[in-house]
Amino acid sequence: MLKQTFSERLKSVMRQKNISPTELEKMSGVTRQAITYILNNNLNKSKLSLKLALALNVSHDWLAEGVDDKSFISINEIFVFHDIYLLMSYLVSNNVSTITEKSVTHNIKLKENDFVFNSSDSNIYYYCSRNQTIKSKKYLELDVQKNKIIIVEKLTSTPFCFPIVEVKEILVN
Repeated sequence: MLKQTFSERLKSVMRQKNISPTELEKMSGVTRQAITYILNNNLNKSKLSLKLALALNVSHDWLAEGVDDKSFISINEIFVFHDIYLLMSYLVSNNVSTITEKSVTHNIKLKENDFVFNSSDSNIYYYCSRNQTIKSKKYLELDVQKNKIIIVEKLTSTPFCFPIVEVKEILVN
């Protein structure tokens, strides 16, 4: 079977969810004219794919590229840690009694028990999975003896090395 185009995948999910171009415009902020253009021109890709995937609550990878399946995006709240000791306590005993900050993520690789780490002297947030089978270009490792975080390029044998699924830089004025 031939791979569907972006336009075909968009038509399919709109038909399945019984959503008109006008309704999708209201949901996504993308103009009805742009949506109609995409639907009528059998496009392979569109710079509007992320907005449309979020509005339709489907995987962006699936809508944009036909990768994976169109499973609904999971929206999870995960804990944010600024302190290595609190993070270690969470990882060892799932202790969340002193944690008040959470982050919302749409990343389908992240689940509720995953975490975000941001050292208090940095504006970079590392979204990490506790699932060590996930492949990544970078990993966050806790050096327990030196009480510090190290970013490494390969998964190490330590139980405190986690795939970095997403990195966000928060700009502060």
